[in-house]
Amino acid sequence: MHESISIGRFTLKAPLQVISLKNIEDYGPFEIQDRGFDIEEFMLVRSYLLKLEEELSKPVRKQDVNLDYLPTQYLCEYIKSLGFHAVEYRSAMKAGGCNLAVFNDTDLVCTEVKHYHVKGLKYNW
Repeated sequence: MHESISIGRFTLKAPLQVISLKNIEDYGPFEIQDRGFDIEEFMLVRSYLLKLEEELSKPVRKQDVNLDYLPTQYLCEYIKSLGFHAVEYRSAMKAGGCNLAVFNDTDLVCTEVKHYHVKGLKYNW
């Protein structure tokens, strides 16, 4: 295995408008209405949101083909065009964790970076 990861610590320059795509399956009708969404509209797009959440959460490896990520890149560009600064989604590497894809790196200041060489992975089901 010849993979590596970098983990950074960042500070926001200003508040971000974030759309969360994590745990879509946990949203019930009352949560949807409380967030200002129409239940019918949500039910129409729910399956697409679940698929987007799944695709965003897949780990990216060096050997993966860039074409595999075009649909998620397109949807993230669309979300960006709506005025959002970032997308939050489930982590593939840490159970219960989440990732934040920030569209414009000038919204952040990197204060610390640690690099790790991956020696192995352990998955449990």
